[in-house]
Amino acid sequence: MPMAERFNLLASLDQLIITRAFEQITAYSPTLIINLSSRSIQDGGFIQWLSGHIRDHRALASKVIFELPEYAVHLAYDTIKRLVDSAGPLGYRFSIGHFGLGTIAFSYLQSLDVHFIKLDRSFVTDIATHTDNQFFVQSVVQIAHTRDMLLIAEGVETEADLATLEGLGVDAAMGYLLGRPGPRT
Repeated sequence: MPMAERFNLLASLDQLIITRAFEQITAYSPTLIINLSSRSIQDGGFIQWLSGHIRDHRALASKVIFELPEYAVHLAYDTIKRLVDSAGPLGYRFSIGHFGLGTIAFSYLQSLDVHFIKLDRSFVTDIATHTDNQFFVQSVVQIAHTRDMLLIAEGVETEADLATLEGLGVDAAMGYLLGRPGPRT
């Protein structure tokens, strides 16, 4: 990835990944989450290509979730809003990843129709003993649920943290406590 970034190839790499992923999807495939890079989202040519690719592959919409880094939302909000507004009615879903990392307002959640928010692990680690993080997560839960978005906690590694997150109303969790990455079966 650093080499692709250095040589300004992230949009081309994202395009290749999306093309190959769409070729692999079958009726029996699990849902694929495709992460889009911040650089790709800021590339007008890539966004134009992606919009066309999405329209041309409407039948795959139920199998794909595009994950956008929160940082990119702030860099290219208008572009992302147009993408989400055009792809959402076709059935494509969107997620905001690494949510809460920046010290920026997240009022964009009022107007951006995403389906999932993935809470950054920095708010999850040791949440059972960090009341400030508990307050933050509880606030995000209220906002997400008001907008019919699911909140997913990343980096859950202890039973105490999982229990705290469940008590706060987080919808789902991922992390080593729940399963280690492994080969595709």
